[in-house]
Amino acid sequence: MFDQYGTIVDMQTGLTEIARPYLELKGWKGNPNSFVTWWRRTHFENSMIDALLGREHTAYREIGHRSLAYVLERAGIDYSIDEVRYLVAQIERLRPFPEVPEIDAHVAFWTRPALVAEVHFLEFSKEHHMRAPSFSRMREDKRPEDCIVTF
Repeated sequence: MFDQYGTIVDMQTGLTEIARPYLELKGWKGNPNSFVTWWRRTHFENSMIDALLGREHTAYREIGHRSLAYVLERAGIDYSIDEVRYLVAQIERLRPFPEVPEIDAHVAFWTRPALVAEVHFLEFSKEHHMRAPSFSRMREDKRPEDCIVTF
């Protein structure tokens, strides 16, 4: 499930809980909640740049790595690329708000596909959900009935 805006997953709280011990370990004295706000804002801004400038698509995870590295640098925190990868990967492990599964169970329904979109993603989960999906473009040259996914 993709939730850049944090409407299904409490990204602010979840990422603050993940970032807090890391920032303490690094000796950073700032507010972890403010750090996460800075990280999320930078990520959102960078996710819009390609579209606004008419550039090719950049993967969500790559934008996450760039954004977090930028914020760590600006905050004066020494980091490794492995640490950045680890922290960005934690986004996929965040849990939805408590009421989301209950609401989801009541509103989920199947529809007949009418449009085809090209979506980039990291991998399929064991439940056959796309991990870190990112919209690329609409495909008017493809018909929905010609699109087949195999696992």
